[in-house]
Amino acid sequence: MIRRLLALVTYWLLAPSAAWAQVDLFSRDSLHAVGDLRLSVGDVERPWLDRGFGKTGTPDGVGITLPRAAVAWTPSLGVALRGHVTVQYQPDVSPELDINEV
Repeated sequence: MIRRLLALVTYWLLAPSAAWAQVDLFSRDSLHAVGDLRLSVGDVERPWLDRGFGKTGTPDGVGITLPRAAVAWTPSLGVALRGHVTVQYQPDVSPELDINEV
């Protein structure tokens, strides 16, 4: 009885799981993120975005901005079924948070 139970547990632990090997919902390969973080320091003229002659487009002083960021999720449920969702953040565009691929 003990031998059968030990053999069954050993088989269960070492048996290949081909059906679940292709499922990838949340892993390092299915989630990707990118962000554009900017640091600006300077004593410049009024930026061109505010109708000035400054060439940087940033105001005077020190500023940290995040003009855009995106997260892409590509889950797969086997070899033939895969999805792709991208969520993008842009504070200068309305709406700021957008799902642009499904």
